[in-house]
Amino acid sequence: MKTLTMETVLKSVKEYFLMTVGMMLYSFGWIGCILPVKGTGGGAAGLSLVVCSALEQIGVDIQIGTMVFVLNAILLLVAGFIVGWNFGVKTIFCVVVISLGMNFWQDVLPEGDFLHLERILAVILGGILAGIGIAMCFAQGGSTGGTDIVAMIINRYRTISYGKILIFSDFIIIGSSLLVGFNIDTVIYGYVMTAVVGYTVDMIMAGNQQSSQ
Repeated sequence: MKTLTMETVLKSVKEYFLMTVGMMLYSFGWIGCILPVKGTGGGAAGLSLVVCSALEQIGVDIQIGTMVFVLNAILLLVAGFIVGWNFGVKTIFCVVVISLGMNFWQDVLPEGDFLHLERILAVILGGILAGIGIAMCFAQGGSTGGTDIVAMIINRYRTISYGKILIFSDFIIIGSSLLVGFNIDTVIYGYVMTAVVGYTVDMIMAGNQQSSQ
């Protein structure tokens, strides 16, 4: 059993604080930038947006953050039985903070495009903020759940790279937005947003590795 010292406590506090800031940036990127310009994207957030839009058409109104939590909870439950319950507290923590953060921003931010940016700029800004948030989470050993969990489940039965699984799943999720009333331009912006997120994460993580070296 590890001895609990002030150093380990401060290290844990720092990690969870940075993950919280990262997830709040991620959720702001979605709620403050992507949502007001009727954009979309991949991952659990993108799928939640599709599901919420579908439910709205039958008169059921659910906040995106709540749907993100429900979808991640289902995925974690399924993955627990298939690959074991070794996700770690950090992944569960990040999933909860994303959900609470999205609902928080949806409640406090003004409705509509309050940033008054061109649509493409809003999508790029949202992608950058989401990418920074994800990178901050990864750097502290956390995970944002969603398609990461799907990749974990698939790799239980097939040896496929995580990158290919994430790209394919994001492609399907963004494309499915056409089924709930989104236009083709929204899908294109969704792919742009996903590319920006991936590029931002890669740049930050590569920078961290160079700093460590």
